[in-house]
Amino acid sequence: TVAVTIGRLDVAAAHAARCSELVSSHPDDFADWDRAFLAELLARVAARSGAADAASLREAAVRAASGVADEQDRRICLERLEAGPWEALA
Repeated sequence: TVAVTIGRLDVAAAHAARCSELVSSHPDDFADWDRAFLAELLARVAARSGAADAASLREAAVRAASGVADEQDRRICLERLEAGPWEALA
């Protein structure tokens, strides 16, 4: 997330890919909020890079965050999605 914020999309994309691999390989080791944060990261990388699927990935991130069972964790996930940056880098 920090890499996305400072514009290091290459680093962010690499971390997102590795995290996605880990979640896929070991689904029982990750909580619902882990999946929500991963969805947020994938959406931010897409948005900041101007990818065509950025809007659909952000919608998926909102769905993932909304599905977090614990109320406080869900609130944190949704608040993170409301915060920037979301605009594409020039």
